[in-house]
Amino acid sequence: MIRDLLLCAISPLGDEALITSMVKASQNRFNLPTKRIIERVLQVGHLNRQEHLHLASVLLASQRITEEERRQINRIFDDIQSGRIKLVDNQDLI
Repeated sequence: MIRDLLLCAISPLGDEALITSMVKASQNRFNLPTKRIIERVLQVGHLNRQEHLHLASVLLASQRITEEERRQINRIFDDIQSGRIKLVDNQDLI
C-alpha cells in the first residue's frame, strides 16, 4: 500500500522506471544512516525532502532493513499523511 501511494505521489502514471531511477540516484547520492534518520524524525516531528526520498528509497528498493525499521518508516509516512510529522524544505529548517 505504501509503495502504491509513493508511486502515485511521484508519478501519476505509476511509472516504475522512474521510481527505479530515483531509488538508484538516491542510493548513490546520499549515504544516510537510515536508523539515525528514523530516530531524529520521530523525535523532532519533521523531515526534509532528502530524508523523505531516502526513506522511500529504502522501502521501494527492498533493502535489508529490520522489521522494526520497516514499521517505523511506515509510521513516519502515516504520520506525514495525518499531519503529525511535517515534510519541510531544507531552507525551512534555517
